[in-house]
Amino acid sequence: MKFHCAYGKMKRQKKLREVVNMDDMRNTREASKASILEQIELIEHWDNPVIVLMPKKDEFFIDGNLELFLSAESFTERIRKIPKEQKMVYSRIPVVIAISAVCKNDCKGMLIRGFEEGEVYITKEELMPLRDAADMIHMLQALKVNQLTKKRVCQLLQDKTFYMLGDTPSAVSKEEDLYSFDMTRIKGQSYDAVKLYMTKEQALKYNVRNFEVHGYTFGELANKFRNRYGLVIEPQQGFATAFGPDEI
Repeated sequence: MKFHCAYGKMKRQKKLREVVNMDDMRNTREASKASILEQIELIEHWDNPVIVLMPKKDEFFIDGNLELFLSAESFTERIRKIPKEQKMVYSRIPVVIAISAVCKNDCKGMLIRGFEEGEVYITKEELMPLRDAADMIHMLQALKVNQLTKKRVCQLLQDKTFYMLGDTPSAVSKEEDLYSFDMTRIKGQSYDAVKLYMTKEQALKYNVRNFEVHGYTFGELANKFRNRYGLVIEPQQGFATAFGPDEI
């Protein structure tokens, strides 16, 4: 009887192996990772505070991975499992810094705790699509605290692609341009600026007037609008940065 039970179990396992498609499993895992990256929403939530567990001050990685916690509860649960004799430190930092740390350093990846899905591991390679956005945010924040000049930032942005809502300005009047593309008056300034977004998805999110979305490099946009309109990058975000008509 035992033999027959074992044999029956073996047959069931064989059927399961035949049913499960490994490509489907890999695709599911990849889709799950993509969903996690979307949930991070780096551009919208770049300054969200997260907790990072570290072996010592100024050293981010534990066994080659950055351990990141989205909630105090997930952090507390992890701390309880650490032996008392094992000394660890932690830091609360913006999520953009955590992502940059992984993308720019020699490491394996990031272990994230605190999602409803549970613990999630993302390799450095899987995180790399967020690097451009993280670098851009760092650059614009550096400009705000006078670590970079606008002239230097414009030089660094020349070949970066941005997305605008609408297209070429008319040769008629600024009143006509209001219907050609999306722009805004910059607070405290005397000029209007064309709204630019770092990704097409960001542009579509704020496309309330249903313009066509067009992608251009910053250099192309500067040539298109110089001395007529300014440019403002991600106007809805805390790192929004405006360049006047004579600064581009």
